[in-house]
Amino acid sequence: MKPGYSLQPTPELKEWKEQAVAIRLADARTAAERARELEEEIDRLKQDSIERRMGAPGAGATVGQLQNTSFVIEKLEQQLTEARTAVRQADVQVNAVLAEFSMATRERQVLDRLKEKKREAAMLEAADADRKTMDDIALSRFGRRSQNNNGSDE
Repeated sequence: MKPGYSLQPTPELKEWKEQAVAIRLADARTAAERARELEEEIDRLKQDSIERRMGAPGAGATVGQLQNTSFVIEKLEQQLTEARTAVRQADVQVNAVLAEFSMATRERQVLDRLKEKKREAAMLEAADADRKTMDDIALSRFGRRSQNNNGSDE
């Protein structure tokens, strides 16, 4: 059997691609988790600011303090909106990389199955060749025995 040089992607290349995509998927998931954590932190800060503003109505807060608190809450709301957008974008990225990872995994599995079938076919071919050799040996021995028996009968 002569070696064939195929332009088909090798299973190793598919495996490396799958590993590279898996790393990208882990990075995307980490980024999404960081975005969620940031969103939660901003939301906590906003809720704390609201509670402080509402918590002490008779504490003698000045108009300036109330305006400042309102400004801080407004800015936190803007940051929270941006953080939510970042979370959605990170989730979209995770889903895209996850789809790519699924495709890479399927491609590698298909090549692995083809490689296994090719290996099995080669093993069957070798077994057939061995069987043929054994049959040829058996036939040649039978032929010699028949000739020896025919020669001794005469």
